[in-house]
Amino acid sequence: MALITSAASGNFNAGATWTGGVVPGVGDEARASTGHTITIDVNTTCDEVSNAGTGLFTLASGVTLTANVTNKSTTSSRNCLQFAASSASIVGNVTGGPAGTGLGVYITAGVLTVTGNITGGSAAASAGVRLINASGIIVTGNVTGSTTADAVGILHSSTGSCIVTGTVTGGSNAATTFGINNGSTGELSITGLAVAGTRAPAVSNASTGQINITRAKGNAYGPGNTSGAAAVGAANTGLGVIQIEELEYGDYGMSPTSGTGIKLKKISSNTAVFNFVDSGSAKILVDATQGEMPAESDVRDGVSYASGALTGTCAVPSPATVATGVPVDDTVGTAALSADAVAAAVWSAATRTITGGTVDTAATLTNSPDVPTESEIATAVWGAATSTLTTAGSIGERLKNSSTVATTGEQLASALTAPL
Repeated sequence: MALITSAASGNFNAGATWTGGVVPGVGDEARASTGHTITIDVNTTCDEVSNAGTGLFTLASGVTLTANVTNKSTTSSRNCLQFAASSASIVGNVTGGPAGTGLGVYITAGVLTVTGNITGGSAAASAGVRLINASGIIVTGNVTGSTTADAVGILHSSTGSCIVTGTVTGGSNAATTFGINNGSTGELSITGLAVAGTRAPAVSNASTGQINITRAKGNAYGPGNTSGAAAVGAANTGLGVIQIEELEYGDYGMSPTSGTGIKLKKISSNTAVFNFVDSGSAKILVDATQGEMPAESDVRDGVSYASGALTGTCAVPSPATVATGVPVDDTVGTAALSADAVAAAVWSAATRTITGGTVDTAATLTNSPDVPTESEIATAVWGAATSTLTTAGSIGERLKNSSTVATTGEQLASALTAPL
């Protein structure tokens, strides 16, 4: 990769800006020399933009810079690239500097979109990206803290939003090398994993802002592993709120969160992962709506379960309406079948009604024209039983008309009750 340094302040695409009059392109590192400010006002592609001394790049609105942004200045409190327009994009990785408070990118206004990874520098407070005022950032990539105190991936000091799709990881040396540190009221959303580094939390909320995280994971510190230090995926040290969908304890049981204001909130899913120290295997507790609970059609109608997320729809009869001993749900039926119960099904003493008629008074129950007698019932049964024995000359017709065969209800009743 060829290193091309600036000869003067000016636009990136102007030959006069660069030593030798050569505009950096693919395969080149473009470096802003001390005292020079290089303005990127058109879409620009090279391998890397860097700085020395007080050298600085500025990114204009609506422009896409396709290059890695690396702060290489050994002068403290110097930024590699500054953005203060309405919107722009960087396609490449961003890294903080080797000198104190040396930022990779400093955003003071507007919204910057970064497609690439962001990493803190190697010196104190040398964040990869810092935001102030009402500025915002949208990142598709990973964000990582560094090895020196306060050398965070993203220092969010803005009332604007910070949206990250990727993995946020804490640093490996000091406890304050967070992946992301929120020090203002802006809202942060991390779609992905916030995993603690060997010494630092992935995400720290030190103010009243809100942070939304898909999954927070503790590091590998714990009984059986004392290297590094205890660190969580999400630490709330301020008065804000951290909302997390999924929790994952570290390999040796390290908690994924610390502080107050931690809320487990279902957005798309809920999962909790616990690891066993003695075996290293994991057990997962998943959300009730992810197929681990019975279907609503298998739960009694109206019963609320899964923390109120589900309600049963199965119509299950009560035990009192099911025959004794028949399984209902977790009980058995208690309804006893008796003569009284059968009678109650066809006769109502309260309304004096019976199938086929109405009885006027209790005194007229016996032989009432509305109540069939035993003889009438027997005759009806016999008539129904012999209704098809009518073909002249057939065995059935002869049997029916035989003088030795009962032809009336009374004769049938007598024959059925006569001693054998």
